[in-house]
Amino acid sequence: MYVPIPFANDLPIYAELVRVKKYPLHRHKNIQILHVLDGELDLELTYTVYRLSQNDIHFIHVDDMHGIRAVGKSCLVLVINIRTDDFAGEFPSLVEEIFTTRTKENIVTWQRQVKLRNDMFLIASELFRRAQGYQERVRSVAVDMIRTLYSDFRGFRVNRKEKIFEHVINNAEWQTDRVSRIVAHLYRNYPYRVTLEEIAASENINRYHLSHFFATHMGIGFRDFLNMVRVEMSEYELVATDAPIAHIAENVGFSGTRQYVAHFEEWFGMHPDDFRARCAKDTIRHRKPDVAKLSKGEIDIMLGSGETAEPNRAAIQLQCLSVPSGGGVPRDGGGAEPCGGRTGKGSGRAENEHSGAAMFYSESDEIRAFSSCIAALKRFTVGGLASAVRKAELFDRAGNKNGFLTVNGLKKPLYYLHVFLISLFDDVVCQETGCIVTALRDGVRGILFSPDKADMPFRIDFPGRKGEYRLRMQYLSDTRNSVCLYRQAGCDTALSSEEFEYIQRTASPHMVSQRIHEISGYVLECRADAHTIIFFELAKCTGSH
Repeated sequence: MYVPIPFANDLPIYAELVRVKKYPLHRHKNIQILHVLDGELDLELTYTVYRLSQNDIHFIHVDDMHGIRAVGKSCLVLVINIRTDDFAGEFPSLVEEIFTTRTKENIVTWQRQVKLRNDMFLIASELFRRAQGYQERVRSVAVDMIRTLYSDFRGFRVNRKEKIFEHVINNAEWQTDRVSRIVAHLYRNYPYRVTLEEIAASENINRYHLSHFFATHMGIGFRDFLNMVRVEMSEYELVATDAPIAHIAENVGFSGTRQYVAHFEEWFGMHPDDFRARCAKDTIRHRKPDVAKLSKGEIDIMLGSGETAEPNRAAIQLQCLSVPSGGGVPRDGGGAEPCGGRTGKGSGRAENEHSGAAMFYSESDEIRAFSSCIAALKRFTVGGLASAVRKAELFDRAGNKNGFLTVNGLKKPLYYLHVFLISLFDDVVCQETGCIVTALRDGVRGILFSPDKADMPFRIDFPGRKGEYRLRMQYLSDTRNSVCLYRQAGCDTALSSEEFEYIQRTASPHMVSQRIHEISGYVLECRADAHTIIFFELAKCTGSH
């Protein structure tokens, strides 16, 4: 049932770019991070099936039984494998940590996932291209990525109704550490007698205090969580062996078969015998994976190795890639989300009532949805972020359709523009018509746009620097406008989940990335037409000298 990972050249990281149709139930001795690049997939994991769409990330932990099935013909996935033993010195609890991304989407979690995605692509690029010294760079980025996992993806609570682990941002690190220690202890010792008293003693607190603490932070009581772990860990024996149910129940720590069956039915929704009959033949032992690795040419395209350039552009000369000493902090506002709001439950729909007039958009609203971004950028050039997004509310309504989200929670262009703006640095090194460039250390971020209804070409000359850089560009276009797509769907506030996800995915900014080796007077040439806003970042790769 274990699928070995071909780690090579003594590297603890392995990357795969694959098109997946079906991968039967299996396990790994390492951590996997899945990043869906195109299409949709169903990830069968313990008690539930996760529907992952484009740009979604999910973690597969050591010994997790899981299977993958594409929704449609196939799904393109970037997989990063982490060999935990190699990081035991710096991260001794890595093998037992639980990392999660499933959460109500907001600006904070979006920004954190951007950092993780960038690290994943950087690792994949290094491993596929194998330029001189790549092993050292891969290790450096891997350590940085794991630190990101600990700092940004460790907190979670159990959603008992949906049977999933939800990501929770906890500002008190000691609380996250305590929960992690308790959960790790339960996963290590679930077959044995585990008591609240012994854990409370090890944490040097009262057992009643610990019981309240655990239930408050986990959304489930201590004993219920332990029973959940036990039925989860029984899954392997059910599908991989013919052991009697009574024997399995004893192996995972239950005092009797009846107790085991009751808890199994609660979490898996069926009797263990029924689960065995349904899943035993759908494992790697009986079925072959339907997976295709990308060719080298396809990988080069995915990682953005191709270059395009058009001559005769209006030039912008940057004098440096560094800001003055003491300057340059990210313009992230402490990680605030638009208007301090959330995108609502589950699919992101608004929870409040709307008048009938607010539920429908006219053709002029399609144009306004994008033109409001251009207007905001014009304001930004004189008043900064606060004035750029003034009067913007979280949801559209009858009296104001200048919100970040449509009435049912679809992300409008202004939402993505706000994400761009808050990710800029504070030090503006260039501000001209249609161009805002900010800098921090060995990198720049900027926005290019046409303030009028004509195409605007740009040529940005960067000073020569040693080392390797990554150029990432995102394109926000009015042709991928959620309001336009929403109108095409009939402006029905009761969109199906498939329609909602399709519009959300189609309306999100298109991103391309490429690696620049030994940058020397690099020139960025591009064109911002009247229907496109470009966000770009040129950053020095981690570990590059």
